[in-house]
Amino acid sequence: MSGGYIQEAAAVQVQAMTVQSARDTAEDLARVMGSAEFITDPSRGNFLDMTA
Repeated sequence: MSGGYIQEAAAVQVQAMTVQSARDTAEDLARVMGSAEFITDPSRGNFLDMTA
């Protein structure tokens, strides 16, 4: 095997790992967004208790 072929194969593998990582992150984000609760009370989240 030539050095150029090995470098190209390594670059392809790194790119494949990057794509898979991006897919995994997107799946995790979709799962989190799907389980998020919507705030229906407009007064919730507007106040911060500084004494707690």
